[in-house]
Amino acid sequence: MNLLKTTGPALLAGVALCLGGPAVAATYTAGVLAVSNTINAGGPRDTTNVSGPAPTALLTANSSITESAGPPQFGLAVGAGASTASAQAGQGVLDLFVSGNAQQTNVPFSASMVGRGTASSNARFQDSFVVRCSGLAACADGQMGSMTVGFLVLGNSAGSGAITTTGVRYNGGWSGYAQWAAGLNMTALSPMGLVGAASWAGGQTLRDSESGGSIGEYNISYPFAEFGLKTVTFNFVFGGTIFVDMLTMASADAAVGYDSSGSTSQAAFQTLLRAGWGGVLQMTGAGGASLAGASVLSALSADTGVDYLRSQVSPVPEPATAGSLAGGMLLLALLRLRRGRHSG
Repeated sequence: MNLLKTTGPALLAGVALCLGGPAVAATYTAGVLAVSNTINAGGPRDTTNVSGPAPTALLTANSSITESAGPPQFGLAVGAGASTASAQAGQGVLDLFVSGNAQQTNVPFSASMVGRGTASSNARFQDSFVVRCSGLAACADGQMGSMTVGFLVLGNSAGSGAITTTGVRYNGGWSGYAQWAAGLNMTALSPMGLVGAASWAGGQTLRDSESGGSIGEYNISYPFAEFGLKTVTFNFVFGGTIFVDMLTMASADAAVGYDSSGSTSQAAFQTLLRAGWGGVLQMTGAGGASLAGASVLSALSADTGVDYLRSQVSPVPEPATAGSLAGGMLLLALLRLRRGRHSG
């Protein structure tokens, strides 16, 4: 997904409103999806999507399924899949959490069995603000300045699994992935048109299985990136409208399969992501002039009241998200312990 391409219609609408004068209304968007399945049955598909002019509630989606298969006289195979997703879009900050879990147990020569859990979530925040400055000729309305802003991306991706076979291993195993992507697009306008623009986009995909793992990019539009503070620099006009567009995505998947010699396998993968406005890190007036002597300097949204001079991101997850993370991390720890015992 290309962030720059998806902002086109909203940006054009914003240009028209900017030239016409009224403030552009902020938009908050969030969506969650959770699915699960075994070899013969699918769990509930739980999904919710919202978009509107107010911060979203914490959206959640959950799915789970457990299945027993095979003639009892030969021993039943049991498979299970479960997933959880949450998302919330607030003023200048976006929160996501996804987890996928899978388990299966079978005796030798029982029926085939698999388990899988997949979750995805996304959130977006669009707003605009105007920089006002007084006390210096270099920052009067209509003068061109430059600013560097921060985009703070925090979180964690983790995943692991384990398989234990009754006899000689023939097939079966576990695999999964946990990934995230984030983007910031800044566009500055004046009554004459476009003044400046800048963007950042990045992400990460963690993949692992019993045969090995890797860490790489989210996709070609979101190249490999680490968590941390990202910065973009662009020109703007004092008194002109500056558009903010922030986007986040996350997904997790865990899958397990049976071994015909009899096996127990488990896998769990998850991502926790918080991204948002990191504040104005540097600003200069016309010709690179310092604004240290300005009597007033503000960067306020007329619609949301957000002060864009300041960071809007707290490093502490929301209680509901933190609770989900704690449960998922406990399962991951148990899987790693079990995996270590059987690989030693």
